[in-house]
Amino acid sequence: MLQSGNDLATTLSVNFEKRFRTGFGLSFAAEVDLSQRVAGVFGSSGCGKSTLLRCLAGLETPDEGTIACGNEVWFERLAGQSAKVCVSPQARCISLVVSQGALFPHLTVLQNVELADRTVGATKNINWLDQFGAGHLAGQRPSELSSGEKQRVALARALARGPKLLLLDEPFSAIDAPARTDLRRLLRESLEMAGCNAILVSHDPLDLHVLAQSTYVMDSGRVIQSGLTSVVFERPTTIEAAKAVGFENIFLGKDLPGWDGAETITFRAGSVVPAREIEANIKDRVTIGGELRWKLDEGLLCRGGIAIRSAGEVLECLIAPVDWPADWVVGRSVRASIPRQAIRELTG
Repeated sequence: MLQSGNDLATTLSVNFEKRFRTGFGLSFAAEVDLSQRVAGVFGSSGCGKSTLLRCLAGLETPDEGTIACGNEVWFERLAGQSAKVCVSPQARCISLVVSQGALFPHLTVLQNVELADRTVGATKNINWLDQFGAGHLAGQRPSELSSGEKQRVALARALARGPKLLLLDEPFSAIDAPARTDLRRLLRESLEMAGCNAILVSHDPLDLHVLAQSTYVMDSGRVIQSGLTSVVFERPTTIEAAKAVGFENIFLGKDLPGWDGAETITFRAGSVVPAREIEANIKDRVTIGGELRWKLDEGLLCRGGIAIRSAGEVLECLIAPVDWPADWVVGRSVRASIPRQAIRELTG
């Protein structure tokens, strides 16, 4: 027998493959820890994040593998055989929220929320709308709402069902920045109030830093790194992971003067600072020289590209205008330094 929505599992065991005619394949294998309320899935568009959620929700059927939530098996199929277990989407007690809300246009806001659970009265559903600051919209139809208002209603409807697991597929991507900040806060409070666990898919690191305690980084249909969100974004372990989480500079360490550590390293552009003469011999910094190839003024920051003499690579640097040396002009030889503590060692 399936558990009720109030019996929340703390582990989601996933190990399946999903292949498409285009040649793309999703191969997801992980023990997703739900005990900390929100688990994040991060990656660029097209890496397989949405397909993962659709498979978890039962809207897509994997080609083989298993999906289990706690002690419930939702899907099981051996290679080349028909599915041994395939629980319907309705029976999985999951709510899915997508980027555009997906409200029924012919129903009012309150009627949309009432669809989640017809056994409760209007008061409870109004309370969920109030929780997301949308109670005053109860009588309106989706066509009368802004993108942010639609998403508030969609989140209220999703939690009104009392789901075992809430799946969030880029829930803030269609919303402007101020509304996004408010919705993140409301979602965090609402999950705590409902005692509901969630999986949040996003390509925005800020969503995950604010909401997710753990994060699984995806690239080309597979998980390439997982762990605490802060660790995943600040300490990538492979070249693929460093690229996925936005590290701009990836170099062969042996090509950097003064570096005697791992063969492949990475560091963020914001770690680079203009080198002063006095810094040349400081042991906790790697100092390099090269030609400034390009410079962009981005308002509060200046970004530049330095062609490193010894490496044949271009180093990106991001420096506040007030700290940008006057003699750093395109075509001139310049020197920059990177704190050793900002350098991450990579494998693969």
